[in-house]
Amino acid sequence: MIFHEKLTIGNAWKLSSEKYSELPFTASINSNGYSYAEAAVAISRISAFLSNQQLKKGEKIALISENRAEWGLCWLGITTMGCVAVPVMTDFSSEQMLNILEHSEARFVYVSEKMFGKISESNIVESGNYCLIDADPAFSASDDKEFSEIQYIDINDPDDTAALIYTSGTTGISKGVLLSHKNIMTNAWDSTFVGDFQPGDAMLSVLPLAHMYEFTQGFMTPMIEGANITYLGQKPSPTLMMKALKNVRPHFMLSVPLLIEKIYKTSVLGPVSKSKALGIIYRIPPLRKLLNKFVIGKKLLKTFGGRLKFFGIGGAPLSETVERFLREAAFPYAVGYGLTETAPCLAGSAPFETIFKGIGPEFKHVKLRVSDEGEIQASGDTIMSGYYKDEEKTAEVFTEDGWFKTGDLGSIDTKGNLYIKGRLKNLILGPSGENIYPEEIENELKANPLVSECLVLNDDIGLVARVFLDQEKLKLQFEELKHNVNNFPIWKENTLEDIRKTMNKRLSNFSKISHIVEQEIPFKLTPSLKVKRFLYM
Repeated sequence: MIFHEKLTIGNAWKLSSEKYSELPFTASINSNGYSYAEAAVAISRISAFLSNQQLKKGEKIALISENRAEWGLCWLGITTMGCVAVPVMTDFSSEQMLNILEHSEARFVYVSEKMFGKISESNIVESGNYCLIDADPAFSASDDKEFSEIQYIDINDPDDTAALIYTSGTTGISKGVLLSHKNIMTNAWDSTFVGDFQPGDAMLSVLPLAHMYEFTQGFMTPMIEGANITYLGQKPSPTLMMKALKNVRPHFMLSVPLLIEKIYKTSVLGPVSKSKALGIIYRIPPLRKLLNKFVIGKKLLKTFGGRLKFFGIGGAPLSETVERFLREAAFPYAVGYGLTETAPCLAGSAPFETIFKGIGPEFKHVKLRVSDEGEIQASGDTIMSGYYKDEEKTAEVFTEDGWFKTGDLGSIDTKGNLYIKGRLKNLILGPSGENIYPEEIENELKANPLVSECLVLNDDIGLVARVFLDQEKLKLQFEELKHNVNNFPIWKENTLEDIRKTMNKRLSNFSKISHIVEQEIPFKLTPSLKVKRFLYM
């Protein structure tokens, strides 16, 4: 790995495609995929096609597709020829997608057949300025003399805009984040210091590529290190995941807390709850640690294919209970923190260097500080230039001396390790002015095997927890009570109250839960699997 002086995506791709030309680069499950050399041909064809469409440097090109091998090749084809990529989350509604196409002033769009229906009535499609990825001849495996010896001419400067990313955070307001080549490539290079990629290593990608976390750490970083990335091609399901893990046997994966918490509840707590002996052992800390390290942890690693050496977790706080298990099981998890606006990682730690309940040190080319109000602020080469066509909101998120205001509350210890408390906007003031961080209470609640997802909000009666219960466990309980169905609502009411009382024993007086209610339908989530809190305020 070399931190090259010209930090552009085109220059990074040139180095990788030449150095790793014979290695496999990217594929989808059940497809042949592309080597670095084959990808180079496809990327050159895409750039040539876009030039023939009279698209010029700086113009916007949207990319709307489910995760697949061709997604990254389209991105590289767009950005290496000087255009700006506008990736769009596939979970967005048709209305949101149309708004993004209009607001971004996209001149062209690459779209998959699955997503085409959502934008079929847009002006850009009606004018013919689109290409169906599924039918694009650029991805043909046939040899082409025109591209047999590719000469790269990198027309980009590091400070040129490479991407316009529309966020879908928990505020409900989607903003267009302008990220430069330098922003993205600096973060990708810095990420190599917390991982241990080797040429030919395998990565299994399960998170949306249109999200900067998966794109930078899950595409650009593996690319510059010569790794091989495989995509599921559809939303993860237990059956598909098991098949992919068996076939790919990944060295690297990225996840969000919700996914690893589900794995913990099904693969760890599930078997323990079914065995009386294991249940007794698990309540004795020294025995639990031995069981986690020598039995459950080894079994879990085998489930992941037996080669896993980096399991990145980011996007939201990780449950303390789950993190304790990962540490005891010697599972190679790593924690990162960042935002779309910071390309995205600001801080993180490598596997087995993690800080319990913390994030770790700032990234190499980032500086962090905490304001007098407790807000984390950042500066460095990974910080966005601003929000597209919104000078007012841009000004709001920068301090007078140019530091980016993350909106997160935290602290930095004497060793430089970052700790996150919660979002500034979510902070609740207790009856005597105490700071209550709802995210911390939520993480403790989610440690309960019956709790799938939850929110803690402030109401006239005090703190209220809204809880969505594990549906599989509800079905099992219903079966047990089916001889008297009327007992089921009573059981749920008593169970919720037990959860509240158990939780309150662990909380300070000013942060105790006054009332707990069942969320009967799943919470609405962002593409990064965080609850859209603004919908439930």
